Amino acid sequence: MSSRYADVLDQCRVALVKDLNPDDVMDYLIADRVLVPDDKERVDARSTRREKVRELLDLLARRGDRAFITFMAALKDLDSGHNHLYELLQRKLEDWEHQAEPMRLEQQQQTTLYPVEPRQPVKCTEQNHGDFTDSKQGFCSKPQQSQVPSHDLAEWGRNHPKSPNMIPSEKLLSQLAGNLGQDWEQLGSLLGLKDSDMYRCKVENQFNLWGQINSALLKWKNREYKDATILRLVTALKQCNVGREKYEFLMNA
Repeated sequence: MSSRYADVLDQCRVALVKDLNPDDVMDYLIADRVLVPDDKERVDARSTRREKVRELLDLLARRGDRAFITFMAALKDLDSGHNHLYELLQRKLEDWEHQAEPMRLEQQQQTTLYPVEPRQPVKCTEQNHGDFTDSKQGFCSKPQQSQVPSHDLAEWGRNHPKSPNMIPSEKLLSQLAGNLGQDWEQLGSLLGLKDSDMYRCKVENQFNLWGQINSALLKWKNREYKDATILRLVTALKQCNVGREKYEFLMNA
């Protein structure tokens, strides 16, 4: 389980131990294969309700992020009678994200798509005599043109999308969603989605991985509007080390 979910469970542990009835959420956890019947037997073997809750929370902490998502969904169900615990965990999750947001923004600011090299002054010659000249230094403001080999230009073309500023259609995003796997949250984070955004995508599409990813991509597109370009999407995919074969169609769109 990732640190954000584990921290939230720890922060809410006292309230959960006090109010939670483990039998009310156990069926959800087994149905989603977060726990198995043997785990239920371990919980039931505890003598008191509070000890059973502690055992359940310890089991969840050793599972993946899906355990937290399913647990939250179970608490949200009004029939479980634990909606107040769901709201508590939701608030703690939002607080955690709010505290982590400055660090995420700092990381995004340190990342640039194309680092710009500083302009280097060039000695004025007869060939560039018409350029603006610094009278004190005798330098021209026009940067010296670099001689880029043709094979380097070809390599650049292969590594960059043909339509970098194009906004991907819903069809393209749907195709991409079908090519990604369980680690799609890293992509969502690089695209600027908050943990709460991705959590809602999971809850709304609890048993549908494609639906989770597609919902997140559409949320990014609708939020970023004109900035939701193929170039930005491809750049994030590269940073996630996603195989090019999974997004080659974006390069040629």
